[in-house]
Amino acid sequence: CQLTDLLQIIIKNNDIEGTLPSCINQLTNLLLLGIENVPLMTGTFPSYISSLPEMAVLKIISVNFTGTIPDAVWGLEKIYQLYLEDLPLLDDSTIPANLSTANSLSALQSLDLVKLPLYGTIPTEFVSRVRNELLAFTLDTVKLSGTIPSDIGSLTKLKTLQLFDLEMTGTIPSTLVNCELLTNLQFSALPYLSGQTLGLDYSALIDLKVIFMEDMPLMSGSIHSSIGELPDLLSIILLNVTNITGTIPDTILSSSVLFNLD
Repeated sequence: CQLTDLLQIIIKNNDIEGTLPSCINQLTNLLLLGIENVPLMTGTFPSYISSLPEMAVLKIISVNFTGTIPDAVWGLEKIYQLYLEDLPLLDDSTIPANLSTANSLSALQSLDLVKLPLYGTIPTEFVSRVRNELLAFTLDTVKLSGTIPSDIGSLTKLKTLQLFDLEMTGTIPSTLVNCELLTNLQFSALPYLSGQTLGLDYSALIDLKVIFMEDMPLMSGSIHSSIGELPDLLSIILLNVTNITGTIPDTILSSSVLFNLD
């Protein structure tokens, strides 16, 4: 690797074979590493992430890497987009309980963890590390257990929250409605999560456009009238949320902006 001033490496949608060269760890100015849909690339998940202090964007998607997700990934201080998706050959991995530095993940804006053998729990300090900048958070088909952090409401810039096909337990924190910039709230296939999330007062979430909830048998309670009063709400979809009680509030039925109600 002679290109020591290289800022970006993007390998996407091709049949390149072999492994990533280990000398990438010498590219200390590298800002973006993106490996996407390269099924013939092999080798272990890059373990030299800690040698790339300027890393701002890391996308490892649909690659047959082996090994585990290095703890160093969760220690990156300048990372603002982290996408780890569809990595079927990885060994069981965890998010470390103690993030490595006081600034670990402090710049993070978008986090997608999808189809990963990611076990354990969300560390108690995770929300406090990402609260200042996080805009979008997706967990989809990972093996995390435990509960949703109760301080999720402190993610004051969060706009998108998507939780799909998880084995997490407990209740969905009522502090969720403190995320006042939310535009997209989607939950699906969460059989062990309970709560009266639809019964909360949503009146502060004036930018909310989508509420999608599917296959949540432990969700209970009624639907709060404030949902129908949200000025930009376009879609409410509730599928197999069988324990919701009461009637649909008149505010929803008479909404002038809502175009999708299932």
